[in-house]
Amino acid sequence: MNLECVHAILLATTQQPYGFLKITGSDLEREVKEMAEAGLIIATFNRGEEDAFTTVNSVTEAGLQFLRVFRKHSFSRAGVDERHKVIIPFAKTQAGLL
Repeated sequence: MNLECVHAILLATTQQPYGFLKITGSDLEREVKEMAEAGLIIATFNRGEEDAFTTVNSVTEAGLQFLRVFRKHSFSRAGVDERHKVIIPFAKTQAGLL
């Protein structure tokens, strides 16, 4: 489950004036299915019928809690620059004490 996508869907759903969000696209539909299985939302799914679509009907209490806790963050790590290593202030080398 893509957490940033989950956050965007939850946020968009809570901002809808009628309380539901229409979802199109198979990638987003998979995310919505996972979100419903996780208990974050209540959804109605496209059953392959003509003019049918997936909707997020409402955000559950667990979904609202996710919105309160999750903050967008880049989880990818940048390369380590060897010139700027982290120094731990309490660690001292004890050269010559062996």
